[in-house]
Amino acid sequence: SAGGAHVFRRTDPFTWECDDLLFPSEARASAAVGSAVDVEGGEIVVCGTGFQFNGQANGGCWTFERMPEGARLFGFGDGATDPCPCGNETATVLQQGCENLSGVGGALFPNGTLGLGADDLELDVRNLNGANLTILFSGTGVLAPAQTIGNGLNFCLPPLRRLGVESSDAFGIATFGPGLVAASGWSVGQTLTLQAWYRDPNAACVSTFNATGGVELTILP
Repeated sequence: SAGGAHVFRRTDPFTWECDDLLFPSEARASAAVGSAVDVEGGEIVVCGTGFQFNGQANGGCWTFERMPEGARLFGFGDGATDPCPCGNETATVLQQGCENLSGVGGALFPNGTLGLGADDLELDVRNLNGANLTILFSGTGVLAPAQTIGNGLNFCLPPLRRLGVESSDAFGIATFGPGLVAASGWSVGQTLTLQAWYRDPNAACVSTFNATGGVELTILP
């Protein structure tokens, strides 16, 4: 069967409620998704022993990450609302920005919580071109239509504010935070949008920089 992995959440000492059903979009009827599951922090790894790749049923595993309460991803480089500058769109299911030199799109993902008191929010920038300069910036809402920014798209409504500068590691990953909430002066109930700008010397496109997909955050107590 196709299978799937149900995620249950405890609502009180005696009650569990089904919160989600995890099933990868590329799996088919015989994938047997859920035949093996592992949970570590906010990540769930789900495997399917019957998943086929190139006609071979070798099995496959997928990592799902739990989105913090008050956060959502938006602004993908999939061409659904705005075309990428040089036809460098990415698949909607990947939830990435426009494709970069490495053949994928930059992604921005929140970890931790959006609580003002905890201030443990971290933002991971992923899928970059190895070690490169990365700038995290915020806007006041969602910009529609999006604005071309180098080889990518800006979905953050101006005025834009620079929140920090990091260098991605050899694997194309950079992390901002914790301490972002206090350092940025955000307040409870405030909603803002974030993206990351990064160097992308892609000769096949129009410029030397790109932007990730976006994250919308609402700060909690």
